[in-house]
Amino acid sequence: MFPKKTSQEESVGTVDELNLRVQGSRLHALKLTETTTGPLQGPFPIGKETIPMSIRISMKLICLAVVLGGITACGSSEVSPTNTNLQTTPVRQFTNQRDGSILLEIPAGPFTMGSTPATVDEQLSRVREVYPDFAESDLTVEIPQHQVTLPTYYMGRTEVTIGQYRRFLRETGYRPVGDFFAISEGLADDIPATGVTWDDARAYCDWAGLRLPTESEWEKAARGTDERTWPWGNTFDTSLCASSVGGEFGASGGPSPVGSFPDGASPYGCLDMAGNVTEWTSTLVGPYPGGDPTNPAYGQGERVMRGGSWPDNTDVWLRCADRYWQPDTANQNSFGFRVASDSAVLSSPIGTADR
Repeated sequence: MFPKKTSQEESVGTVDELNLRVQGSRLHALKLTETTTGPLQGPFPIGKETIPMSIRISMKLICLAVVLGGITACGSSEVSPTNTNLQTTPVRQFTNQRDGSILLEIPAGPFTMGSTPATVDEQLSRVREVYPDFAESDLTVEIPQHQVTLPTYYMGRTEVTIGQYRRFLRETGYRPVGDFFAISEGLADDIPATGVTWDDARAYCDWAGLRLPTESEWEKAARGTDERTWPWGNTFDTSLCASSVGGEFGASGGPSPVGSFPDGASPYGCLDMAGNVTEWTSTLVGPYPGGDPTNPAYGQGERVMRGGSWPDNTDVWLRCADRYWQPDTANQNSFGFRVASDSAVLSSPIGTADR
């Protein structure tokens, strides 16, 4: 367990107040009174709305073409030597007419889920360089590595935004259980919706005619079929996601507008699957097939969350295989969600997402 951080000097940059607490073996931000979202903005169409995002141009051309209200990405970006020969898969994308979410078609087939004991040992050594008392059981939940075969499904390209969630509240009169109103006050519509409990996220999905992804769906959409460590490859790069890696916990100040890191996309084109906000899944935490059923994480009725978040200052927590879990009632300014669907009962295709 880590000591509670209360001193003002733990806050960084424009964060006026950042209270921290321990949940399990991880620190999470509870209150954020001011955030920064990055200076460079550009168009990011989602349905009928235009959501700003940071656009970074690498040495090779990245071109974006608007196709029937969506985005088709073309071109290429430079890949580091350690990330060569990694899979990129052009997929069809659809717009959900109810909430404007863009969903990407994840093709049917097997993928490798979880981590080997050797990988867990390596990652445990790395995280303990930052947090010496980090619990081993928080990582052994990734064992064993195993094959999972999924049918075709559809995954939200980005996390659900504050603007989308506000629209849901206006149209339904739903009252959030979590602290969405307090946490989102004064924040732009393109910031991920946070301060939502699992039930708050599920209520949104029900209204939109969608659902939360399962844990296995989330991991496949993030890492593809080549067992990569992070969505973009096997070398961590702080410029490819919203996190606090390299600084104190919470140093980055808050989440970024969705889609701010296009070069950090997953093999299928999903954005922000490392960092920004930790995402709810529909799955109750439990052992993988053949895993240790005695892990203290199991049997408490808590939901798996994936992806890590902006306060995290170790890249271990941002890996595609990393598992985290919380009770349904948990809600913080680093907890959000994205949508999924079993079928393309969304709209006509709007183009192809090609990384």
